[in-house]
Parts: sequence; C-alpha cells; structure tokens
Amino acid sequence: MNQTKGAERPMKAFLALLSLLILFGLAACQSKTDNSRLVPIKLKNKYGYVNATGTVVVEPEYTDATEFYDGLAAVREKYLYGYIDSTGRMVLAAKLGSTRRFSEGHAAFTSGLSYGFIDRAGDISVKTEYSAAEDFSNGLAAVKYQDKWGYVDTIGQIKISPKYKYAKSFKYGLAWVRPDSEYICITKKGEQKGRLKVQDASEFSEKLSAVKLTDKWGYIDTSLKLVVRPRFDYGRAFSEGMAAVRVGAKWGYVSTSDCLAIAPSFDDALEFSEERAAVRVGAKWGYIDRTGKLVIQPRFDYAGKFIKGIASIRDGKLWSGVTKSGTLIWEPKEE
Repeated sequence: MNQTKGAERPMKAFLALLSLLILFGLAACQSKTDNSRLVPIKLKNKYGYVNATGTVVVEPEYTDATEFYDGLAAVREKYLYGYIDSTGRMVLAAKLGSTRRFSEGHAAFTSGLSYGFIDRAGDISVKTEYSAAEDFSNGLAAVKYQDKWGYVDTIGQIKISPKYKYAKSFKYGLAWVRPDSEYICITKKGEQKGRLKVQDASEFSEKLSAVKLTDKWGYIDTSLKLVVRPRFDYGRAFSEGMAAVRVGAKWGYVSTSDCLAIAPSFDDALEFSEERAAVRVGAKWGYIDRTGKLVIQPRFDYAGKFIKGIASIRDGKLWSGVTKSGTLIWEPKEE
C-alpha cells in the first residue's frame, strides 16, 4: 500500500507538469494566432496596428501605414517610409521616398523619381534606374525604362528587353503586354503564346484572365480558350470561383461555368475572400456571402478583403477591422 502511494506521487507531479506545459503551449499558440493578423488603426491622425482580438500591438505613431504583405508593412515617419514586422519592430529604417508592398521577398521603392527594388534585409536588389515598376510575380517584375516596358529578375538582370508600351505581371508563367494598340500574351521567355490579340486584359487569376474583345469583357483560360463569353462592360479577377462583372451601371458575379451566379444589383463589387466579398450600395461598403446575401450591411467608406477572419475597414475617421459577423475589433476610447 505504501508502495502504491509512493508511485502515485511521481505520477501526480508528472500530471501537474504536463498540465502546465499544455497551458503554456496553448498560451503560446494563442499569442501566435493573435499576432498573425494585424490591421491598421488610426488615432489622433497617427496609425498603428491591432491584432484579431483588438489588442493594440503597434501604438499609433506613424503618419501612414499599409496592410502586411510577406510579413512586413510599410509605415511612414514624417516624409519617409520604412518597414515593420508583426511585433512592431522597425526592420527597415524609414529612409525611402515611397514604397510598394513586399512580394516574393522584394519591394519596389523610389529614390528621387526613379524606381528600384530592395530585399527583406534592406539591400538594393535592383538598381534605381526605372521610371515605373510593378510587384514581383513568378520571379519577374515589369519595369519601365525610357518609355518602354520590359522585365527584370530579382537580381536586376533584364530578362525581357523593354520594348512594350505596357506590360502586366506574370501569373502561371504568362503575362499580357502591349506592343502597339492591342495586347498579346507572352511566356517568361518573351515568346508570344498563340495569336490572340485583345483590346485589354487582366492578369491571370485562378488560371483565368478577363479580356476585352469587341468592346465587351469575357474570360479565357491559360490555353487562351474562351471560358466565359464576352458580354460584360467590365470584369474583375476570379477569386474563389467567381468574378465581379459589370452590366451597365450595376455589378454582379459570374461563375466559371459562364452563369451569372449573383445578379447585377450593386454599385461596385470586389473579389471574394474567405467566402465574403465587399460590395458598394450607394456611397457605403458592406459584405455579401456567396449567395449574394448582405451579411454585413453597407456602412463603411472602405472595405478590404478578409484575411484570417478579419477585414480592414474605414468608417469616417475610424480605421479598424471587422469580423465576418460584422463586429468591429477595435474602437478608440477617445479621439
């Protein structure tokens, strides 16, 4: 009997230790989850960030702030931009004239009137010798040099010579470029794919691209085969199997099967993300679900897309985040 009690003591100690480890583990996971989604807030004309629970992670101290991309957000101190990480630590000092978001480990920035790229360490990866630049995608970035567009790689080497009037980003190894009055599709080798020429086109998304043919928009796949007939006045990128399209003055959504999934009834409409899409009714933005039902009534002046259950919004002077149920995650105690 004494031996049994003796054996129970180490077991109780082990269980107590295990419970503590589980609690610490849960706390660590919760902390990680909280800081994995940060949205900008604004207080007394200064920007900071809150996490998904509404806890202020980065105190409002910046004159401008963007969403996080690739784990970094651009912030402005007086007239110059730098980058912070999700803890609020300034990882790239505020010394850049203007910036774009990080994509594939690089971000475009300006020095004077010229564009170049920096990497996540703050080192210049592409020299500032271009008059315009787009984000990196598929390992290449569209850049403008002496009024012509071409493509560079992440170490600044020109991969497709600047010779186009305009060039869009690569997706699925394909990009739209405009050598003259119409767009053609090219590969990463700079070779034309097929013989299709269009009046305008969007980047490929979910292996589909919106194209303008005979003054109407439809959609083609990566083989340049027509998937959605051109009958819309404008079409945005596909996301989660649907794309926002405009018929006359109203917006709805078309599916990949060429059916109007949501009838045109909104004054503007954006892409779906996490089964929610921002739509505008009059001057205000709200959110619909995949059936077209308004699940968050239009009341915002700006409505971003949902990421990890939270969307960035602006309501008058208030910058905050909203949950899928329509609850604001943060409101200032005083302004």
